[in-house]
Amino acid sequence: MFHKPFRVRSNTTIKGSDRRKLRSEVRNQFPRLAEDDLNVVVPNKDEMTVMKIYSHAGDNVIVYCLHKNPIFFEVEKKLFPTVYTVWKYPTLVPVFTTWENVFRNLSGGADLMLPGVVLKVMESQSLPLVDKGDVCLINTAGNHAAIAIGTAAMSTGQMMAAGMRGKGIFVYHTYQDQLWQHGDKIHLPVIPMEVPGMNTMVEKTFTEIDTEELKTDDNEEVPNIEVDSEEKIETSLSEIENLRIDDGQDEDCDIEGAVGGEIDEEWEAAGDENPRTLTEQMDDLLQTCFLHALKTNVNKKNDLPLLTSKFFRNHLLPCCPAGRQLDVKKSSYKKLSKFLQEMKKKKFIEMKQLQKGVDSITDVHKEHPDVRAFQIPNFTNEVLEETEIVPPSGEYHSPEIIELFAVNAATLPLFQTSGYSKGSWLTQQQVRSALTDYVKSNELIDPNNKSQVVLDPHLTDALLQKSEYHISHVKWDALFQRCYTKMGSGYQLTFPGQTISKNSGIKKGKVPSITINVEKRTGNKKVTLVQNLEVFGIDPKSFARTVQVNVAASTSISPLPGNGAGFQVLIQGNQINYVAQLLLDEFKILKKYIVGLEKAPKPPKKKN
Repeated sequence: MFHKPFRVRSNTTIKGSDRRKLRSEVRNQFPRLAEDDLNVVVPNKDEMTVMKIYSHAGDNVIVYCLHKNPIFFEVEKKLFPTVYTVWKYPTLVPVFTTWENVFRNLSGGADLMLPGVVLKVMESQSLPLVDKGDVCLINTAGNHAAIAIGTAAMSTGQMMAAGMRGKGIFVYHTYQDQLWQHGDKIHLPVIPMEVPGMNTMVEKTFTEIDTEELKTDDNEEVPNIEVDSEEKIETSLSEIENLRIDDGQDEDCDIEGAVGGEIDEEWEAAGDENPRTLTEQMDDLLQTCFLHALKTNVNKKNDLPLLTSKFFRNHLLPCCPAGRQLDVKKSSYKKLSKFLQEMKKKKFIEMKQLQKGVDSITDVHKEHPDVRAFQIPNFTNEVLEETEIVPPSGEYHSPEIIELFAVNAATLPLFQTSGYSKGSWLTQQQVRSALTDYVKSNELIDPNNKSQVVLDPHLTDALLQKSEYHISHVKWDALFQRCYTKMGSGYQLTFPGQTISKNSGIKKGKVPSITINVEKRTGNKKVTLVQNLEVFGIDPKSFARTVQVNVAASTSISPLPGNGAGFQVLIQGNQINYVAQLLLDEFKILKKYIVGLEKAPKPPKKKN
C-alpha cells in the first residue's frame, strides 16, 4: 500500500476527542498492550498529529503520528500499527516468520505466500492462531523485529488444510516503504527471537518458494481453496503434527523447566536457562495453579459460589510455588476475567455475572479429564516455612530518590542553549543551572534589581498563563518554581549496591507516597491500612510481621484492586504512631513521602 509515494490531503494536530477515540480503539483492537504501555504509545499531552492521505492505488488512509513519527494507520476503519510501534512491542499481534530473501518481494508490493512461511517445529504451536482478516506481523528467521504488517488472507485451519499453499498475508506496510520514510527512518533493529538457538533448531519449511506466486499485483485475489470434508482438514493437521518434535511436557513436569526431555537437556547444555518467553511461562504457571486449585483447594459444598477476586486471592495464589510470582498482567490474558472466561469455555468452571465487573464461580467440574489427569508438581507439595523476619535495621537500606524534570515542547527554547533536547530528564540543580545560563547569555538580569529577571518572549510563553502576560519581571525563585511546574515530572529510585545508567529506571509522575489511613470496621473497631510500601523496596509481609510482633496486634495482607497495584497491610487498632516510628527511624523514609501521619491518636492531656 505504501511502496509507492502517496499524496497528503491534510495534516493537523489531533483533537482531544480524536485522541481519546484512538486510545479506545487501540485498547480494543490490541488487548495484548498493557495499560502502562498504552499511555506511552498514545500519551495524553505529547504532540500528536492526524494525517489523511491517498495511496497510489486510491485508498483513503488515516495516519496517526507521535512527534511526527507514524505510529498507527487506519484503513477501512481497521487500525494497524506501524513498524515503529511493533519494534517496541513485538508481541502486539500474531507473528509469521519468513526468510530474509523474501523481503525484497514484500517491499516491492507482493503479499506473503504460504510456501514462504517458516514453520518452527520445536514449538507446540507452529503457526499462530488467527482468523481471516486478523492483523498480523511478518518477521525474518532469527530476528523478532517485524519487516511487514498486514492481514491474514485465511484462518490458521484453512492454511493447514491448503497444505501451506496460496496467499497467506495481505501486506499493507513494510520496512523502508514510503510510510517508514515519513518517520525517523530508523533502520531495522535486531530483536533476538525468544526461542534461543534459532539458527540451529530443526525447522520444517517449503524452501522452494514459488516465485511465480510472489507477484506484485496489488489486486491479486486469494486462490479458491476447496475443502471437501473434515477428513481433509484432519489429514493436513496430522501431517503438520507429525513434523513436530515432542515437547516432552509431561503432566508432572516442573513449570520452571522450559520444554523437558532431550530438548530441555540440549538447551541446558547450550547454556540457555529458559527458552520460553515470559508470557508463555506465566501462562503455564497460571494454568498449573488453576488446575491445582480446582483439584485440591476448592470445596464444592463450602466454597461455592465464590467471587472471582476471592478465588484468585484465596485459592490461586496459595498454589504458586516459592520464589515465583503469579502476575496475570504478564500472561497473554492480561486480565483474570479473560483467563476465567477461557476456562469456562473449556468446561472447567461455571460462572455467573452478579453485576457489571463482578463475577462469581458457581460450579467447578472436578471430573474434567484434565483435572483428573493433573498431578500436583513437586514444588506445590512442599510445605513453605514462614520466613524469619530480620529486624529492618539489619537488612534494609532506604533508596536514594532523585526527583527529575523532563524538557517538553513548552520549555524547550529555554534549554536548547545548554545542549538539552526534548524529552531530556534533568535534576533540580541542572534545571537551575540551565535557566541561569539562559538568563545570563541573553542579558535578562534586571540592572536595577539583580534579584529579578526580565521576561523575554520565550520565558513569557513558557512560564506565564495568558492572563499573566502583563508581568514583565519575576524573582529568581519564582522563575525556578514556575519552570518546575511547567516541565514534566519523574523520579528515579536507586538502592545501595544497585547500578543504574543515567536514563534507566526513570518513572513518570511524582514520587508515590506511603499512605496510612485509619478506618472503622464492624463493631466500631479501628484498623490501620498501609499502602505503597513496595515503591520504597519494603516487603509488605516482612513489615506486617514486624508490626505484629512489636505491638501484639493481628495483621493481614491483601492485594489492591488493579493489576500490579501492590498490597495493603491491615493492622488491628490505630497504630499510626508505631508505623510512623518504624518508617521514619528504622526504614529512614523521609517524612515528605509519608501521608497520613496527622491521623495519629493524640496523647491524653495531663491532669493538674
